[in-house]
Amino acid sequence: MKKRVKTIFAHAPDGVDAILIMNGSFPDPAFFYVTGYRNGLFERSAAILYPDGGIEVICPELEATAADPDAHVYHDREEKRDLFEELLAADTIGVNASMISHRDANWLQELHPNVSLVDVSDAIRQARMVKDGEEIAAIRRACNIAAEVADMLPGLLEEDVSESQVLAEVQYALAQRGATPSFPPIVAFGRHSSLPHYTTGEAALAWPALVDFGARYHRYCSDVTRTFVGSDEQKEAHGAVREAQLHALDMMEPGVRARDVHAMVDDFFVGRGYPSLPHSLGHSIGLEVHDGVSLGRDSDLVLREGMVVTVEPGVYLDGRWGVRVEDDVLVTADGVDVLTR
Repeated sequence: MKKRVKTIFAHAPDGVDAILIMNGSFPDPAFFYVTGYRNGLFERSAAILYPDGGIEVICPELEATAADPDAHVYHDREEKRDLFEELLAADTIGVNASMISHRDANWLQELHPNVSLVDVSDAIRQARMVKDGEEIAAIRRACNIAAEVADMLPGLLEEDVSESQVLAEVQYALAQRGATPSFPPIVAFGRHSSLPHYTTGEAALAWPALVDFGARYHRYCSDVTRTFVGSDEQKEAHGAVREAQLHALDMMEPGVRARDVHAMVDDFFVGRGYPSLPHSLGHSIGLEVHDGVSLGRDSDLVLREGMVVTVEPGVYLDGRWGVRVEDDVLVTADGVDVLTR
């Protein structure tokens, strides 16, 4: 984890003496990025990072067995306060401003009134954007699991099956493979498929049948969408979506701007008589299913080797139906490796 910590400091503003990743009721994914912990919730915990790559973890007694042996365990609020006073000896402390709560930030400032707090959320985002070997291995497994479950989907689409029944089967199949859903799965039949973020209900099978889900393995996520079509019109749209995805994959390599790939897909759809994309072409994945950056029309992302992103073109006809195909890809030295093939 030392290399990850040093990478964060390499992107941080000059003069930051220490960086504090502080968890409230909802843990910051960056905490697990710098600790590598696979178990535990680690609410009310913290990780203090130092420029040399060092890290000190502060956690409640509840998480002592999930933490490493060197973690500093507190039993009450007074012990927690003492640990923060002892270990946070710095003039300038970086905080993940996008995740720390207002209450915790105020508590920290009261504890260290002469310390300057600096937002290092962009440095954390930049570090997490490019995955290391351990992260890629976990994501590959999450993607393999999702691909295996996706292969089962045609067999689940029997007459009169409901959206919620397919959702239950997907969740069960993930659990059988040692994974959990990386987000609430979307199963959308018929006109529901025209809503990109539909909430799964109880509708009976109708075409198209769109299933969007992901696997979480060792905290790392995958995200795939498969759409099964009925009419000739839907089949034609599915062919166009798949072709758009292949064009995007052919275009993607280090140095390519994400917004240019999105624009190419938009132009392709409009040229075929379909609406332009109502959402970004994709997003990064990692410890979160939406891991910090998008591949949209306004994105400033430039692809780099080691990034893992989704590519999810779609056609949506308002109130009628929609078709989306989504896969996860690893950016390599000379292109992309499709992880959910």
